[in-house]
Amino acid sequence: MKTIFLTGGTGFIGSYLLQTLLLKGYKVFCLVRKDSPKNILNCLEFWNKRSLPKIRNNFEIINGDIRKSNLEINSQDTLRLRGQIDEIFHCAAGTNLREGFLSLKQVNVDGTFNILSFAEKISEGRLRKVNYFSTVYVCGDYQGKFMEDSLDMGQSFNTSYEKTKFLAEKQIDLFRKKGLWIDIYRPPIVLGESSSGKTPSFQSIFQAIHLFNMEIFDVYPAKDVPSNIICVDSLVNAILLINEFSKEKNCTYHPFHETTILFEEMIYIASKYLGYKMPKLVRREEFKIGNLSAIQRRLLENTIFTFNPSTSISSIKTMQGLRSLNFEIPRFDENTFLRLLKYSVDCNFIKRKTR
Repeated sequence: MKTIFLTGGTGFIGSYLLQTLLLKGYKVFCLVRKDSPKNILNCLEFWNKRSLPKIRNNFEIINGDIRKSNLEINSQDTLRLRGQIDEIFHCAAGTNLREGFLSLKQVNVDGTFNILSFAEKISEGRLRKVNYFSTVYVCGDYQGKFMEDSLDMGQSFNTSYEKTKFLAEKQIDLFRKKGLWIDIYRPPIVLGESSSGKTPSFQSIFQAIHLFNMEIFDVYPAKDVPSNIICVDSLVNAILLINEFSKEKNCTYHPFHETTILFEEMIYIASKYLGYKMPKLVRREEFKIGNLSAIQRRLLENTIFTFNPSTSISSIKTMQGLRSLNFEIPRFDENTFLRLLKYSVDCNFIKRKTR
């Protein structure tokens, strides 16, 4: 089996990817900061406590930092890794939409440069390719159909997160020209495990649902806003399948079902399940932010309101490739969403108002 070098192994997607790789029998080196607030074993235990004794010896922690030159890995470890690593999965990223540009740039842009420079340094060894986790929201405010091979479309960006991930992809082009094989995966909104609803953190959609459940907004700008959503297990399984069978170099993939779900549909499903009063939903151009209180404005910042409803994100090419491998990414539906909601209630993140 291949030996993998993984960044972001304590994150949401990265930790799920780590346990999946280990269950498949891969050897994994995990880059972890010495001051990381999260523990790799705790992350693995969260997803699959029963299998932990079988897989805990298949990975090794490498202390380092993507923000530092050579990832702050010493020369001895660099030489050792060069002789063992077959592929790199770069999942580490700053994803806080409220964080400033310079802070996110240090992680998402400079960190990616450092990873690719490290890959270049060890490319004379066994290294075959680099797999980079981006986001479909590099589309920014582009109006039109955004394809797998789309990138610089003259768009501007709603958040520093979108901009820094865009700049990281631009950087990847330079390293591809130097000879590195780098595939890019652009997930959309990623939610918890489809079968159990489990998630280590309640972000994006759940934060908005939490506000609706508190009935803070009487009016909300979410009418006619389509959302591309995938569960973390479907995402990881699709990416690993693409990675295993891909022969064409330097591709970009959109690994999610092409069918969108309207945000207002999810608000309605959640209101029925949780028992909150539905806010009046309006289109973004009809929404009058001046009518909000200071607290409401703050809560509205960097939420679903930042997403661009005018962009149609295509995943047809990626879906066709997966179907040729007899794999179908499941459509995100009401039953899946209800399992996710139930888990959020069981964890006391959201309170249910009705029995």
